[in-house]
Amino acid sequence: MAACSLGAAPGDAGGGAHVVRVVSADDLARRLEGPVHDTTLLIADIVLESGVVVRGTRVRIAGDEESPATLRAGAGPVIVFRNCEDCVIENLSVAGDGAAVVVENSRVTIRDCGVSGDAGVRAGTGADVTIERCEISAGGDGVALHHDARATLRATIVDGGTDRMPAPSVTGGTAVIATGEARVTLERTWVRRGARGIGIFDDAGIDASGIVVEAMTDWGIAIRGGEHGRPVVDVERTVVYDCGGCAVAIDRRAPVEPGEAPGRLSGVLIVGSGYAPTVGADSTCGACPLSMDDAPEGFVLRRITYYDNRVAPEGGCPANTSRQMFWRARRGWTRTFRNTAVGVDGRHRFHECAFLTRYPRWWD
Repeated sequence: MAACSLGAAPGDAGGGAHVVRVVSADDLARRLEGPVHDTTLLIADIVLESGVVVRGTRVRIAGDEESPATLRAGAGPVIVFRNCEDCVIENLSVAGDGAAVVVENSRVTIRDCGVSGDAGVRAGTGADVTIERCEISAGGDGVALHHDARATLRATIVDGGTDRMPAPSVTGGTAVIATGEARVTLERTWVRRGARGIGIFDDAGIDASGIVVEAMTDWGIAIRGGEHGRPVVDVERTVVYDCGGCAVAIDRRAPVEPGEAPGRLSGVLIVGSGYAPTVGADSTCGACPLSMDDAPEGFVLRRITYYDNRVAPEGGCPANTSRQMFWRARRGWTRTFRNTAVGVDGRHRFHECAFLTRYPRWWD
């Protein structure tokens, strides 16, 4: 099929200078046999026997704006970006039985996509991924970052797809997980309905603002470096709601080195959590909604609001605040974030979340 010389929109990362319409799995495989440069591939619904590998520079794979397409694969990852610089997938549904999208040694933007599979997006060595206005649904890990991978999630929904499981068992993955020296930034992102929420392990790091983590069977946010790891934590203006285990757990026993920030939670609302603290043999949680037994010296807690959480009979947990103080904190967060647009094309709003359904606006 002949390529049209149509330029990408100004400032569109990865927008190719050549536009090619692809209508079959064989055609797509042929187009991607070797490195591709400065090309947009507009695809129809395509079912692959196995996934495809994308290499090159400024490759854009997209569905038609008026008719979004689905890219499916029955085995293995659906699409692998390997040594792909400034590449983009957008306006697609990417679905498979394994991982949906894998990124290796590439800089990739995933925009306005539905992503589903046993794992959603998996990024490894040399990966730099931006995920914007997407909806990720995975039975295992939703977004998994390993080694030195970097990722930014913005206006995105990560959904485990299951309601809370009964204690004492918990199966499934983690909605967002970073290990090794990976770093994840979350901005106005909604993490919901799964086994575990956000896990930052080893020497990985998180920078989060304006997010919702809710309806987790086990923990909401777990920071676990153990004896030697030095995870980096900066979380602000965040809601953690309805977690069966702890809402937040900090386990970092390595001493803070000179010039190193020990970590920070600021403006966090911890609500309705800790009611099933024994779930999962590998749970990082104690009996408290906020587990800080092994937090590093100097870890900053500022404006943390506790409400309607389990109060452990053995004591030692932060006390729930008064209803008046909770509503004051909730009102400030809600006025800033309730109309935040998330998901594909921004079709959802934070006011749909379970937290604001349980504690609705009419109380203000």
